[in-house]
Amino acid sequence: MPDVLMDRVLAVYREVDLNHDGFLDKEELCAMLDAVGMSKDKASALFEAADQDGSGTIDFEEFCTWLFSDAKSVMNTSVKKGELVTKDLSMDVQVGDIVCYGIPESPACTGYSYEITAKEEGIFETIFDEKLKVEAEGSGFQVYKFKALKDGKVEFKALQKFTSKDGESAEEQYDFTINVEALPEGEKPKPDWFAWSWSEVKWVKAPANKADKFKKKMGEDGTALGWVPEIYQPKNKKVHVQPTYCFSPMPIPA
Repeated sequence: MPDVLMDRVLAVYREVDLNHDGFLDKEELCAMLDAVGMSKDKASALFEAADQDGSGTIDFEEFCTWLFSDAKSVMNTSVKKGELVTKDLSMDVQVGDIVCYGIPESPACTGYSYEITAKEEGIFETIFDEKLKVEAEGSGFQVYKFKALKDGKVEFKALQKFTSKDGESAEEQYDFTINVEALPEGEKPKPDWFAWSWSEVKWVKAPANKADKFKKKMGEDGTALGWVPEIYQPKNKKVHVQPTYCFSPMPIPA
């Protein structure tokens, strides 16, 4: 685990440990999961899965094991703004903002197709939906670009279907949630570009207009986000007078 991520996880662990005894009990963990919208029943089940020794509390080692090992099949997680959120990013934007989502395609697989749905209609419009080939990386991406039309909360599901290198039919599903807030009266948005860094678990203001500078700025996330400079458009185009947020699915920890 990267040192930056370890430090952030430890900070979250200490914040959730309300009585500062060095352990998390069920009430403390469930309160944290409730804060990010998880039902009490599911939170309770996850606590039981994390409490490997059945002691009724979770120590930091168990917490990390639950967070980054086989428990990812139940709930993949990352850290954002000092809170735990689901693996597939939950983010906040404002009306008029642009959201770009790039799904990687392995060159070893073929026949990619997509179904992307939004649980709530009318909050976003799709303004870009194309496959991109990033020559420098030898990688392909399916990129979607959305514009927020009004305030509300949208749960997206992106189903990726393909033929594996073994000739078998396969699929992956990626979920992400976007909360849209109204632009405060009198506030003027800036046409900045931001990219989500899973290694540093934060949004990074990135120079999307220059591929080499963008990759250097994004560090180890640069390859997975190599598609971002490919979709950059000049600031004088109407679609990008607002902030633009770019992200890809989180790589699963090895």
